[in-house]
Amino acid sequence: MEKIKAELRAAIDEAKKARQDLEKKTLHMNTLFETSRELAGIIQPQKIMETFLLMAMGPLGVDHGLVALINSMTFEAHLACRGLAEDQAARLRGLGAQMIGRYFSAGVQAREAALPRAVILSRDPGADHSLLPPGAEVLVLWTVDQTYCGLLGLGKKISGQAFDSQDLEVLLNLTNTLVGALRHTLASNSICQLNADLTQKNAQLKESLSLCRQSQHSLDRRVHQLKSLNQLAAELGPIHNTKTMLERFLLMLLGTYSVDKGLIVLVDRRDKAVHMAHRGLEWSGRMSFQAADMLLYNCFDLSEARSLAPLSASLVQNAKMTLQKSGVPMDVSKAVFLAISQHKLGFLALGPKFTGEVFDQDEEHLLLSQTASLMAFLENAAAFETIESLNKALRVRNVELEQTIDQLTEARRHVAVAERAKERFKSLIAGQSKRVDRVSAFDLAVIFLASLVLGLLFNTASPSGIDLWPRDMGQAGLTLVEPEAANRMASTAHAVVVDARPAEFYRQRHVRDAVNVPPALFDIVYMMKLSQLDPATPLVVYGRTFSRRYDQEVAHRLRVRDHAKVSILRGGLAAWENQGYPVAP
Repeated sequence: MEKIKAELRAAIDEAKKARQDLEKKTLHMNTLFETSRELAGIIQPQKIMETFLLMAMGPLGVDHGLVALINSMTFEAHLACRGLAEDQAARLRGLGAQMIGRYFSAGVQAREAALPRAVILSRDPGADHSLLPPGAEVLVLWTVDQTYCGLLGLGKKISGQAFDSQDLEVLLNLTNTLVGALRHTLASNSICQLNADLTQKNAQLKESLSLCRQSQHSLDRRVHQLKSLNQLAAELGPIHNTKTMLERFLLMLLGTYSVDKGLIVLVDRRDKAVHMAHRGLEWSGRMSFQAADMLLYNCFDLSEARSLAPLSASLVQNAKMTLQKSGVPMDVSKAVFLAISQHKLGFLALGPKFTGEVFDQDEEHLLLSQTASLMAFLENAAAFETIESLNKALRVRNVELEQTIDQLTEARRHVAVAERAKERFKSLIAGQSKRVDRVSAFDLAVIFLASLVLGLLFNTASPSGIDLWPRDMGQAGLTLVEPEAANRMASTAHAVVVDARPAEFYRQRHVRDAVNVPPALFDIVYMMKLSQLDPATPLVVYGRTFSRRYDQEVAHRLRVRDHAKVSILRGGLAAWENQGYPVAP
């Protein structure tokens, strides 16, 4: 009977123990379920660790614990703890690198294969666990992925009981739940971060695409501008007539900017000439020099730069009123004042566009560039016209020189005849002088008449002839200047010294820097060397021989050419040399 009672009590105790184990397993299963359910709705890793630690400590009856998530690349540690002092928690947050080195020294693949695993610290006396807070009893190591790993440290049970295998199994299951939740959260965060990065990249791509389109648009405009300038150069390059160039340029501008009205005025103040071209205006197209000059003066006052620098152009504001005051009925959309040189100025005006749009900044720059090209071509055209004029005058001079050479050749033959007649006459005079002791008045009269007849006969035979009467007789008196005054004028007043003798005398010796202007070649030499001088420039002329007064003849011709300050060097080259003034060669 006693034996039966003992067996019955043993069976009852075993049943109670089995029931307790079952209740404990049920509690653990409920804890796992509740933990899984709680962690499933959390997306912040820190919140997941805090919730997990709270739900793990309660069923096991632990007084303190910690969960650390460590980045194995950056050694950054995220910590959740309960029952620890603040200084201990702060110390643990800075031990990420040491924990990686101590507990996760193996390779990633080995860690993933071995973890999670639990270690009871009291049963591991040979290991160093000084990194953990004092009183830690259980350590669970786990790996989330190749980047993140972590550990779970729990203190002793409040009941004082030791952790058994069932407790460790529950901890491992809970840790697996934690790892799954962290993996899900980290993956979700990575996806969110990738989405954010992708959104940012898309925004950057859209911005880059917008910039590319703007650059393409700007490039297209630049190409259009370059094509316009190239076409302008091709159209204006072969033209050498100013009016034709202005008309062609204005026509191209109207097509480029889709404008139906335009006006361009060019004024040469030195020649008092006005060139203009217009299109689309109900206007006669006539403007006097004074009106055009006043228009340019008003436009210059309204220009942005207000500069008369050569080959400069600037935009003009509010040009409509100025044109209407000048009698030009035109609605101006854009106007430009241009200065080709100090004496050659211009004005360009364009009407509104067909589309009603206004000129943008790029079109203004293009218009200024086209105007600059026009000014360069106008300068070339003016230079070409000048060269043509000079060539024409040179051809006329060449014809005159050829005629002069023919006349000189013919005159040379007649001079030879006159020389022979002269020798015969001299021999006749010599023979007559031997007959008489002195010359009578009758003889002088005969000589004079004979010389006059010979001169008339020579002039009749030769077109160039010789002077029978001094050329300077009857000319107005010319001012004589002393060598000292002439030297002072040359050095201070920039006077020009003119050597009037023939070229062979000039080459032998002359005043240094003097200009050789022989009377026989006066017109040609004057055009080449003196025509550009200011009429107010002082001129000092020297050069006379025993038989010819070259200085008076050249001085008279210079005064005829409107040179007001012409004087003759008293004493000529000899007086200049006596004063020690420089001569050449």
